[in-house]
Amino acid sequence: MGRIFLALLVVTTIAAHAAEASSPLVIDIRDYEHVPKAEMDRAITVLTRIFEVADVSVTARLQSRSAAEGKLSAPLPEHAVIVCLHSSLAALSLVDDPNILGMAPGAANGGRLAYVFPTRVETLAKRNRVDAGMLLGVVLAHEVGHILLPARRHAATGVMRPVCDRFQVRKVILGTLAFTPRETAIIQAGLF
Repeated sequence: MGRIFLALLVVTTIAAHAAEASSPLVIDIRDYEHVPKAEMDRAITVLTRIFEVADVSVTARLQSRSAAEGKLSAPLPEHAVIVCLHSSLAALSLVDDPNILGMAPGAANGGRLAYVFPTRVETLAKRNRVDAGMLLGVVLAHEVGHILLPARRHAATGVMRPVCDRFQVRKVILGTLAFTPRETAIIQAGLF
């Protein structure tokens, strides 16, 4: 009987760890800008794909303004970040440079909150003639990257480039936009 209990305990523990490993990163997206559904769906697909390339499983939980104003449906897990999508007016109160598409102000101190400004992303997408949803996904991945990477600096290539443009969207389309191998190792070490 003791062996059966021990075997059951081991199987249960392995299953629990497998469940944790299958979805270690929760990205709680609070949409205060009311991004159109099709555009948001494309953004989440790009965001998820970028992290899958880094062998990081992502669960994106999208909340609209009304849901985000109320109680959260569940407490945030250990490996979770919050990304608030705010309007241009709110963006101006945070940062007045219209070229800044997002920010993670407390990331250097271990914060888990980032802001993205969809109206600015859409303006840049139109200027570069790229899909706004795909560009939004790149910006979301970039800001989450600031939270997950201890150095929180920009890179010369990949997702963490400081400039988001049509070349990055082209890499998304080709499935080649990713974190650098060093960034991927740091992210994985922090999550697993």
